[in-house]
Amino acid sequence: MGFNSIEEFNDPTREHRTFTEEITRTVKAVNSANVAIYPVDARGLVADGRFSAEHQKVDLAPKLSMGPIVENQQTMEEMASRTGGKAFYNTNDLKHAIRDAIEDSEVTYTIGFYPADEKYDGKFHNFKVKVDRGGLDLRYRKGYYDFQNKPSDTKTRDAEIRDAVWSPLDSSALGMVVQTKRTDKPAPNSLEMMVYIDPRAIGFTTNGDRMQGKIDVFFVQKDGHGKQITGKDDAISLNLTQANYDQVMHNGISYHQAVPLSAQAANLRVVVRDDASGTLGSVTVPLKGNNQPGLIKR
Repeated sequence: MGFNSIEEFNDPTREHRTFTEEITRTVKAVNSANVAIYPVDARGLVADGRFSAEHQKVDLAPKLSMGPIVENQQTMEEMASRTGGKAFYNTNDLKHAIRDAIEDSEVTYTIGFYPADEKYDGKFHNFKVKVDRGGLDLRYRKGYYDFQNKPSDTKTRDAEIRDAVWSPLDSSALGMVVQTKRTDKPAPNSLEMMVYIDPRAIGFTTNGDRMQGKIDVFFVQKDGHGKQITGKDDAISLNLTQANYDQVMHNGISYHQAVPLSAQAANLRVVVRDDASGTLGSVTVPLKGNNQPGLIKR
């Protein structure tokens, strides 16, 4: 991959290599973050360079081939297909391609998939999604790698939280709903927050007759330029009987917190992280003019 023309492909001074392992690692990371890739080939309509208008005639030696160009496009197709996106190439209408990619995000559905018998074999497992309705084009990730979730070290944990705090997009890997209301407690200009967390993304472990888990919760205030003003963190330790566990799985996990707001704060980001798996969810709450109760979902 990486050649734009036959001339480049046949140039002996250019290095030939593949990126199969790098692509596989990238796809794993992107799928873990629930991100779909929509590559757009900025070259537009691509043809063999010998058909350029600057040439008076076409030199047919060596034999015409679109192999290197097709390989570029196949890489785009592979990245898009394995992450649930769509590749756009061989088109000069780049605005239309970008618009189609953006419009795809306007209507999405979240479907949970939980294997009944996980073996943690580290292999890629395919699955298919079908709907009983014609005329629809489904785009979704084509499978998953069956790795056992392992607790991360402190360095990895801090890096994951930092990325979630500063990412321009909120994370939806761990589902959550945040309900807000202005309050004067514990201090004037505070925001009372009720965070509802989807327990299905929590990595519970069994310890005797108890189901145990731990969740980290972070509140970070930022000004209008994205600079962090202040932050607050907390931890939720779960040590549930079977009856309480069943109730939590049915009703979800609720967490209450009142956060004093800085006068310079333009928004507040709530980040929730499962300690066992590193799965993250985040919600950004706009603060300017937020004088009424609000409900934000992720």
